[in-house]
Amino acid sequence: MASLISSNLTRDAAQDPLRVVGLTKSYGPSGSKVAALAGVTASFAAATFTAVMGPSGSGKTTFLQCASGLDRPTAGAVFVDGREFPYGSEAQATRFRRTRIGFIFQQYNLLPTLTALQNVMLPMQLAGNPAQRRRCLALLDQVGLGGHAERRPTELSGGQQQRVAIARALASRPSIVFADEPTGALDSASASAVLTLLRRAVDDHGQTVVMVTHDPIAAGFADSVVFLADGRIVGTLQAPTAAAVSEQMVRLDAGRRSGGLR
Repeated sequence: MASLISSNLTRDAAQDPLRVVGLTKSYGPSGSKVAALAGVTASFAAATFTAVMGPSGSGKTTFLQCASGLDRPTAGAVFVDGREFPYGSEAQATRFRRTRIGFIFQQYNLLPTLTALQNVMLPMQLAGNPAQRRRCLALLDQVGLGGHAERRPTELSGGQQQRVAIARALASRPSIVFADEPTGALDSASASAVLTLLRRAVDDHGQTVVMVTHDPIAAGFADSVVFLADGRIVGTLQAPTAAAVSEQMVRLDAGRRSGGLR
């Protein structure tokens, strides 16, 4: 199933796990503001894997930060499971994220003093939910680390640490998982294993994944790709291949150098 990424939201997108409407983010003083995002509207359907790509400075990282609630947009709204993201206070925003959103970062962000199992259990504990030890052990087993539950991050390879991070992101059954360059620090074999796990999370468990990446090979694991340039969606690609993604990225780079997108 390919994700619906629409600028007009023609179907009942209100039921999608993630919807952003008019998402805008500007930086700088009044009178000389720079728009990192310029009114992005999109919807991401359930049980899909979407890659977000674009040239350097296109707004893809800002999109992830705003769509996930890590940063507050200048204008626009983010809806998760039909509920608008609350920006009333940081405590309110944190509670909302903990129960609905999972994160996978390039640098893993595991706590070095905790074991792999404790790192996976942590989000549920922070949310005030009983830590489901059996579920977390099962998740570690699913990512190939069933025998490493009591090891600390320093005792694991980079690829193994990222697999712990994936298990942690899935532990609380979030509506959507955001992945920020999840293979950027990995060798090719570990990267492929991590991307395969994300693909399985979508296909086998109905997870919705939005991944920012610069790698066409990584994007080839997704159902679809959203291309950003100058803070706007400038194209989408269904059933992507690494070759097709690379071709589109070359066109975007050429368009920027010539002063206009084609």
